[in-house]
Amino acid sequence: MVPAKCADKRTKLSLTSFNKSEADKFYKHLEVCEKELIIIPICDNVHWFLAALYPRKGQLYIICSLGQTYKNVAYTLKRYFLPRISRVAQDIAVSYPKVPRQNNGIDCGVFTIYYGSDLIQNHKDWTTLGGHGSRVKLLKELEEMK
Repeated sequence: MVPAKCADKRTKLSLTSFNKSEADKFYKHLEVCEKELIIIPICDNVHWFLAALYPRKGQLYIICSLGQTYKNVAYTLKRYFLPRISRVAQDIAVSYPKVPRQNNGIDCGVFTIYYGSDLIQNHKDWTTLGGHGSRVKLLKELEEMK
Protein backbone atom coordinates (compact mmCIF):
# COMPACT_ATOMS: atom_id res chain seq x y z
CA MET A 1 0.00 0.00 0.00
CA VAL A 2 1.40 3.32 -1.04
CA PRO A 3 -0.24 6.67 -0.33
CA ALA A 4 -1.41 8.23 -3.61
CA LYS A 5 0.70 11.34 -3.10
CA CYS A 6 3.94 9.33 -3.18
CA ALA A 7 2.94 6.69 -5.71
CA ASP A 8 4.75 6.47 -9.01
CA LYS A 9 4.97 3.94 -11.83
CA ARG A 10 7.37 1.72 -9.87
CA THR A 11 5.23 1.50 -6.75
CA LYS A 12 2.11 0.06 -8.38
CA LEU A 13 1.76 -3.52 -9.57
CA SER A 14 -1.52 -4.93 -10.77
CA LEU A 15 -1.95 -8.54 -9.67
CA THR A 16 -5.10 -10.18 -10.94
CA SER A 17 -3.17 -13.40 -11.41
CA PHE A 18 0.50 -14.11 -10.91
CA ASN A 19 2.30 -12.69 -13.91
CA LYS A 20 6.01 -13.28 -13.41
CA SER A 21 7.11 -10.93 -16.19
CA GLU A 22 5.09 -8.05 -14.74
CA ALA A 23 6.34 -8.84 -11.24
CA ASP A 24 9.92 -8.87 -12.54
CA LYS A 25 9.44 -5.42 -14.12
CA PHE A 26 8.09 -4.09 -10.85
CA TYR A 27 10.61 -5.62 -8.46
CA LYS A 28 13.72 -4.97 -10.54
CA HIS A 29 13.49 -1.34 -9.38
CA LEU A 30 13.32 -2.32 -5.72
CA GLU A 31 16.00 -3.67 -3.44
CA VAL A 32 13.75 -6.30 -1.88
CA CYS A 33 16.42 -7.31 0.66
CA GLU A 34 16.55 -3.78 2.04
CA LYS A 35 12.82 -3.47 2.66
CA GLU A 36 11.46 -4.09 6.13
CA LEU A 37 8.00 -5.02 4.86
CA ILE A 38 6.41 -5.76 1.50
CA ILE A 39 2.62 -5.77 1.46
CA ILE A 40 0.88 -7.63 -1.34
CA PRO A 41 -2.91 -7.31 -1.59
CA ILE A 42 -4.28 -10.27 -3.55
CA CYS A 43 -7.66 -10.91 -5.13
CA ASP A 44 -8.54 -14.56 -5.61
CA ASN A 45 -11.55 -14.49 -7.89
CA VAL A 46 -13.83 -12.26 -5.74
CA HIS A 47 -12.08 -12.44 -2.37
CA TRP A 48 -9.34 -10.06 -1.20
CA PHE A 49 -6.62 -11.08 1.26
CA LEU A 50 -3.13 -9.93 2.13
CA ALA A 51 0.37 -11.33 1.97
CA ALA A 52 2.96 -9.58 4.15
CA LEU A 53 6.62 -10.37 3.53
CA TYR A 54 9.35 -9.41 5.98
CA PRO A 55 12.41 -10.03 3.75
CA ARG A 56 15.08 -9.50 6.41
CA LYS A 57 13.37 -11.98 8.73
CA GLY A 58 12.50 -14.47 5.99
CA GLN A 59 8.88 -14.43 7.11
CA LEU A 60 5.71 -14.46 5.00
CA TYR A 61 2.25 -14.02 6.49
CA ILE A 62 -0.92 -14.89 4.62
CA ILE A 63 -3.67 -12.82 6.24
CA CYS A 64 -7.27 -13.63 5.37
CA SER A 65 -10.48 -12.32 6.88
CA LEU A 66 -12.18 -15.66 6.14
CA GLY A 67 -9.40 -17.73 7.72
CA GLN A 68 -8.34 -19.37 4.44
CA THR A 69 -4.69 -20.46 4.12
CA TYR A 70 -4.09 -20.07 0.37
CA LYS A 71 -1.12 -22.42 0.52
CA ASN A 72 -0.74 -22.32 -3.27
CA VAL A 73 -0.30 -18.54 -3.12
CA ALA A 74 2.20 -18.86 -0.27
CA TYR A 75 4.16 -21.43 -2.27
CA THR A 76 4.22 -19.18 -5.37
CA LEU A 77 5.30 -16.12 -3.40
CA LYS A 78 7.95 -18.10 -1.55
CA ARG A 79 9.37 -19.45 -4.82
CA TYR A 80 9.34 -15.98 -6.35
CA PHE A 81 10.89 -14.04 -3.46
CA LEU A 82 13.41 -16.49 -2.04
CA PRO A 83 16.05 -15.87 -4.74
CA ARG A 84 15.53 -12.12 -4.29
CA ILE A 85 16.22 -12.20 -0.54
CA SER A 86 18.90 -14.91 -0.42
CA ARG A 87 21.47 -12.33 0.76
CA VAL A 88 19.57 -11.85 4.02
CA ALA A 89 17.53 -15.05 4.50
CA GLN A 90 18.09 -18.70 3.62
CA ASP A 91 14.40 -19.62 3.65
CA ILE A 92 10.98 -18.04 3.96
CA ALA A 93 8.79 -19.32 6.78
CA VAL A 94 5.05 -19.07 6.10
CA SER A 95 2.53 -18.31 8.84
CA TYR A 96 -1.23 -17.93 8.87
CA PRO A 97 -2.06 -15.67 11.82
CA LYS A 98 -5.47 -15.71 13.44
CA VAL A 99 -6.89 -12.28 12.82
CA PRO A 100 -10.33 -10.68 13.22
CA ARG A 101 -12.72 -12.05 10.62
CA GLN A 102 -15.43 -10.49 8.55
CA ASN A 103 -18.96 -11.47 9.47
CA ASN A 104 -20.46 -11.11 6.01
CA GLY A 105 -19.62 -11.89 2.40
CA ILE A 106 -18.59 -8.40 1.30
CA ASP A 107 -16.07 -6.85 3.71
CA CYS A 108 -12.89 -8.68 2.65
CA GLY A 109 -11.56 -5.57 0.89
CA VAL A 110 -12.15 -3.39 3.94
CA PHE A 111 -10.38 -5.89 6.19
CA THR A 112 -7.49 -6.18 3.71
CA ILE A 113 -7.03 -2.41 3.68
CA TYR A 114 -7.03 -2.22 7.47
CA TYR A 115 -4.68 -5.22 7.84
CA GLY A 116 -2.21 -3.46 5.56
CA SER A 117 -2.64 -0.12 7.29
CA ASP A 118 -2.03 -1.67 10.71
CA LEU A 119 1.09 -3.48 9.47
CA ILE A 120 2.50 -0.26 8.02
CA GLN A 121 1.99 1.35 11.43
CA ASN A 122 4.01 -1.51 12.98
CA HIS A 123 1.00 -3.05 14.70
CA LYS A 124 2.06 -6.33 16.31
CA ASP A 125 -1.08 -7.79 17.90
CA TRP A 126 -2.54 -10.24 15.38
CA THR A 127 -5.74 -10.66 17.40
CA THR A 128 -6.76 -7.05 16.76
CA LEU A 129 -5.11 -6.47 13.36
CA GLY A 130 -7.63 -4.77 11.10
CA GLY A 131 -10.40 -5.30 13.64
CA HIS A 132 -11.13 -1.62 14.07
CA GLY A 133 -12.15 -1.19 10.44
CA SER A 134 -15.58 -0.69 9.01
CA ARG A 135 -16.98 0.47 5.69
CA VAL A 136 -18.28 3.66 7.31
CA LYS A 137 -14.91 4.49 8.87
CA LEU A 138 -13.08 3.75 5.61
CA LEU A 139 -15.47 5.99 3.66
CA LYS A 140 -14.86 8.85 6.11
CA GLU A 141 -11.08 8.38 5.84
CA LEU A 142 -11.24 8.39 2.05
CA GLU A 143 -13.40 11.53 2.04
CA GLU A 144 -10.86 13.28 4.28
CA MET A 145 -8.12 12.55 1.73
CA LYS A 146 -9.83 14.64 -0.98
